[in-house]
Amino acid sequence: MGDLSRNFSHWEFKCPCQRATCKNQFVVDQGLLNILQEIANVVGPTFVTSGHRCPEHNSDPNVGGAWRSWHLLRDRKLYAADIVRMDPRARTNDDAIGMYLMADRRDASGLGLYNGGRIHVDTRPLRLVGPPRHKDATRARWAHKDFDHWSN
Repeated sequence: MGDLSRNFSHWEFKCPCQRATCKNQFVVDQGLLNILQEIANVVGPTFVTSGHRCPEHNSDPNVGGAWRSWHLLRDRKLYAADIVRMDPRARTNDDAIGMYLMADRRDASGLGLYNGGRIHVDTRPLRLVGPPRHKDATRARWAHKDFDHWSN
């Protein structure tokens, strides 16, 4: 049982870097939490592989975060998370496509699809439209009506 919803707890969304400058004081957007919980209700237990990222962690080349990533806080609020099924046998690309489509039907405004059964979901204020245009389109598919706002 999570402290934010049936399946999710605040600690899952914290930045993993443990830097002194990374305070991890934020609120998870309720719309994001609702979408993630609805996915978990259908597919079973999931967990957050990436939630909040402090600017230092996001800029780490191993993380590959975009400079305006929605994993970065806006007014102490988190709008993005990457999730995967808890069961490693269920981490297929087909399974990820199913979760991606569920999030899309629930009006997630940012979506990404990764190998290994992982998806990105965000509830940014603007809705994604158009063809994939991310710098690494094989890793994630992104498009946004305002092409100045690409994120990871």
